[in-house]
Amino acid sequence: MATKTVNQIMLERKLKVIVANYVAEGNDNYPTKQQVATINKNIESLGFTFSKEVIEALINTNVMDLPKFQSEIVSILRKMVGANVKFRPMYPNFPTQVMEMSDVELYLNAIIHYIDSIALMTPDPWLPEYPVEKRPKLKKGESLKVIRLGSYEEFDTIFKNLFNAKVSFSPSDKEDIEWFFNKEKFSFSMLPEKIANKENLAYIFGCMKEHDLLNSDTISKMVNTATDTLRLITAFSGGDVSLASNSKYKKFSRADRKLFLTALENAANIEEDMLKYKNKWIRVGEILHPGEYAERFPKAYTAFTKLRENEKISTFNGNVEKYFLGPNKTNLTKLLSTRPGEFARRLDRVLRSFDQPDSIIKAFAEVADKVSTTVLLQVREHFLNRWDRKYRVFMPKGNLSKAMLVENNLLSIPKSVCNKVVNVCDKALINSFSNLPKMGNVYIDETLKGCPIPFALRSASKTLRTVSRGTKIPLDKDGKVVKFFMHWKNIPAGGSHKNNDNWYYSNEDLEYDDHSSRVDIDLHAAFFDEDFNMKEHISYYNLRSATYQACHSGDITSAPKGASEFIDVNIASALKYGARYLVMNVASFTGQKFSDIPECFAGAMIRKDLNSGEIYEPKTVISKFDLTSETTSCVPIIFDLQEMTMIWCDMGISMDSITYNSYCGYGNNLHSQFTAIQAIGKAFTDIPKPNLYDLFTLHAKARKAKIVDDKAKANTVFSFNEGDVTPYDIDKIISEFL
Repeated sequence: MATKTVNQIMLERKLKVIVANYVAEGNDNYPTKQQVATINKNIESLGFTFSKEVIEALINTNVMDLPKFQSEIVSILRKMVGANVKFRPMYPNFPTQVMEMSDVELYLNAIIHYIDSIALMTPDPWLPEYPVEKRPKLKKGESLKVIRLGSYEEFDTIFKNLFNAKVSFSPSDKEDIEWFFNKEKFSFSMLPEKIANKENLAYIFGCMKEHDLLNSDTISKMVNTATDTLRLITAFSGGDVSLASNSKYKKFSRADRKLFLTALENAANIEEDMLKYKNKWIRVGEILHPGEYAERFPKAYTAFTKLRENEKISTFNGNVEKYFLGPNKTNLTKLLSTRPGEFARRLDRVLRSFDQPDSIIKAFAEVADKVSTTVLLQVREHFLNRWDRKYRVFMPKGNLSKAMLVENNLLSIPKSVCNKVVNVCDKALINSFSNLPKMGNVYIDETLKGCPIPFALRSASKTLRTVSRGTKIPLDKDGKVVKFFMHWKNIPAGGSHKNNDNWYYSNEDLEYDDHSSRVDIDLHAAFFDEDFNMKEHISYYNLRSATYQACHSGDITSAPKGASEFIDVNIASALKYGARYLVMNVASFTGQKFSDIPECFAGAMIRKDLNSGEIYEPKTVISKFDLTSETTSCVPIIFDLQEMTMIWCDMGISMDSITYNSYCGYGNNLHSQFTAIQAIGKAFTDIPKPNLYDLFTLHAKARKAKIVDDKAKANTVFSFNEGDVTPYDIDKIISEFL
């Protein structure tokens, strides 16, 4: 946390840098063009280049500041693409070496390594030694990512946007916000009048509390419900503000206890609201001691008593269910209209359960303008594609990035009825957006249809450039080879040894000396056809495929000094033999969660030539991401080789998704996870999601903009890589457009 800098945040979020202007009395303190060119040449090797504006700014800065600037920027960029470590694959002359080696040699090398690292528990396990052959240099022509000039005003806007975000913070957001408070850059003017997302509200207030910036007046203005109060209690305890998992609550001062009870007393429907998280509230009650303040906070005391003694509490949901069982839709729609968000979420069920859809839609239309933008967009997309879906996908709330896929067996609703619901949502959204400033001419890139709106960021991994899950990133059509890479280290002595109780052995079984705990991370690639039938796979138990011209760099089972695995895939061969989708899977064979491993990341490269460049070439990295989720397996990316797009998934696979079979033993591997991997693949390639193209089009209609086909004629450009708003501008999207 302490080492983070302004430019690190700017580079990671905006691919921009801030350069301090310098005015000297003479010209002696200005750098030469050669010095600036040297810095640019250094970052070119990592796949980046400065824009004209950055170069001009550097020429006008103090030459004494240049070495520090270069050191900082190069260090940040190296970490962003993974070039900050030394990659140590088993076979240094991969891929040719693996493809040409005999089965006997591959087998014996693997056996000796396994015996040394697992059976003998050798601190530095045996690896085969081969002379490193000279490799042909990487051919020129790789595109460079342009780093543009930023400003301190733009930097502050990042945090203003985050504070105003309509969706939950990602772990990276929280990390940056915590840094922001630690650097004492926060001011109350940055807070909006209302923080729409209640999880974010709790987290921000938790940071403010830690820095003595929070007062009771601020809390009373924004904490309005019992669940808001529970999130605040959780934030003050350093717990999960999504409330999806259990948190340990700390003991609070008397002043804080009164603060929480006051918030409860002033909230409406607290008994029903507290019932949603009954067990959490019972544990909180043991800390708040509401009985001590029964006379001062009678409503809160009564609610705690009812929860503890299991007294019946009448609820909105209970009343809704009664009406669903009866024939009278009028009473149901009247009740749902009192909570428009609940009406929106239940609209499909209401339409399936009763005749006369027009009166139901009319009732919903009367309250649609009170439904949040995020819910309206999701309802709109649901009814827009309800007829065409083979499956439905659910992403459970919480810090684990998991997806559930089910067949779409919902009862039919006429398409004309679905269209009427879409029209209601469109009208409500346009009315909401019409309050924003006019936009003039706008250009909206068609590729944004493949970019889902960033709703689910809560468990998002830190990546080279963050985008929403499901985003289809266009790749260079001249790409010939996909190269997956992965790097990790063992857990050092005194490090995390959290045990996964669902796994088949404990971490104590893995400790082979006094210095570290063995970690075995495996890299897999699965080839699927159009219907997601597996055609081939590359893994530690199938290192190569002559047909698909794909191979693995060798299975390393312990990494005391760091280890790496690679997989190469010839795109043309994969397509020739019927594969369309290439799925990357990373699994912790030794059972530790990624969050417990001190250093673990993976990524992908695209090469335009089959046989040029080093095994790892930072210039060719198109995606690099830290593996930090609380899972033991994940599907980070899927390649659509036919369309030449990379689909960002970032989905974890939980232990209950893993089935053990005899295909290759008893372990956490590609085949034991096949059902989950296949479901994730179908979910991210077949399921339509609310997309940025539709969102920006609705804004254009609402804000009296003219949509033009020429970027040069547009006042605002919505595009994939370059423009006023791109899919990478997540802080701006979740603040200004939702």
